[in-house]
Amino acid sequence: RKSWLLFVAAAASARACSTSPVAYSEVEAAAARLGCRLSARVTGPAYRLELLWEGPGEEEPSLLGYSDGFTLPTGVAHLESIQ
Repeated sequence: RKSWLLFVAAAASARACSTSPVAYSEVEAAAARLGCRLSARVTGPAYRLELLWEGPGEEEPSLLGYSDGFTLPTGVAHLESIQ
């Protein structure tokens, strides 16, 4: 299984020289390239993003990692944790 840290690195690798924030669509595309998917749960400004992997023959997807945080009024996400 791929670790969450490697996933974040893959999501940002195409933008390594950029100083602008990484968009959700870019992170979602990186997950798809790795055979994973993102699941977002949002309650008000709080969110939880989960990185899920579903292998052959598995009934339930495996949780590889998650991030909890909240969005600011500007739309920028603040990461409280990456597990």
